[in-house]
Amino acid sequence: MASKEDDSGCDICLESNVTAYCEDCNGYLCNSCFEKHALSRLFRGHSAKIVSEESAKDRNIQSLDKGNEMKGDDPGKCGKHVTENEVFYCDKHDKVICGRCVHADHRLCDGHIADLIEQSSNVDAGQTLSMLKELQENVNSKAIKNDENERNNRETTENCLEDVEKFRQQINARIDFLQCQIEEKAKNKSNANKVLIIDKSSVFEDTRQWLISKNEEIQNLSAKKQSLALCVALKRIEREMPEIRRKVEVADNRDTAMVFAFKGNVKLLTFLNETINDFGEIIDDVNGSDELVDNVSTLVKRENTKTKKAIGPRWFEYDTSSSEGVHRCSEDLLTTVYNVLKVANER
Repeated sequence: MASKEDDSGCDICLESNVTAYCEDCNGYLCNSCFEKHALSRLFRGHSAKIVSEESAKDRNIQSLDKGNEMKGDDPGKCGKHVTENEVFYCDKHDKVICGRCVHADHRLCDGHIADLIEQSSNVDAGQTLSMLKELQENVNSKAIKNDENERNNRETTENCLEDVEKFRQQINARIDFLQCQIEEKAKNKSNANKVLIIDKSSVFEDTRQWLISKNEEIQNLSAKKQSLALCVALKRIEREMPEIRRKVEVADNRDTAMVFAFKGNVKLLTFLNETINDFGEIIDDVNGSDELVDNVSTLVKRENTKTKKAIGPRWFEYDTSSSEGVHRCSEDLLTTVYNVLKVANER
């Protein structure tokens, strides 16, 4: 402890005799200044002690510092004012400060300064702990819901992609069906050509065999010099020749094997390229929304009804025994598919 050997008086008022000493201020105080010092918020926590006359020579000190009655708490020293204890808290700047800092740097923080020594005497952490518990339960509940959302998102993604694939398979099935139809028509054309070609080939081959036979007959009779038999043979050849010529001409004049080619449905291709702009749509669903579920159910029922009304031509309504009836059914079917796709795209 510093000593005070002269009677120059109090380091604050300089008028009275010294009765106390403050280690933090490193100064001597009179009795009046000591009492003010002990009650001031600025000096709360300072170690100020009365110096008794009997023990003044031995520097025996009696501690009267109320700041040490903090139930074992030892306030830290201010980093800016190293002799001052940090016994205040500014929630505006979130800083623990000393009394000198309050007046020097936090004059505009009125209403944000808390006296830690005063409030620590009756501090109750129960309310804060209750708030923390409530927040913890709230966070846990939301975390569980978020985990459910993560699972729902994974399942929704899988289901959505499966539905996309199923829809693509439905489209593929329809395209495959139409492709099979056109391939069947091509095969029928080819088979018709084959029948015609085989019939003509048969006539031409029979005629060639008849010619070979008659040539051999004439040559044999001539070699044997059988004039009468040769004369009869020639007469028969002349008699059969017109019919043979007629058969050849008839066969040759029959329908020529048709050359055919594929011509794609321009309307279908144009519709897909210019009218259909998306493969479908992703409909947002909100968990727990009964209204949305009801709306989706109503929409599905309505679409199912419209789908039933959009049924195309029925096979039994056409004369399938004629190529004209089959062609008319095919055209009506393509028109129905076009209209259905057009309506679906508009929605």
